[in-house]
Amino acid sequence: MTLKTVEKAVRSLKPEEQRKFLAHLPKLIRLKADDLARLKAAEKSFSFWNNPQDSIYDTL
Repeated sequence: MTLKTVEKAVRSLKPEEQRKFLAHLPKLIRLKADDLARLKAAEKSFSFWNNPQDSIYDTL
């Protein structure tokens, strides 16, 4: 299976199914719990980009 195939499959899911997939993704890719915790902690650092002026970049 290629990455493109996986992307296409994820896009075909309903939003609720996509959220469930996203919630399970760290376990599927064997992401360590401490690495996931670091990523979650880092999210706050990028909150300044979550604004209407920068929304044009959300689709990139």
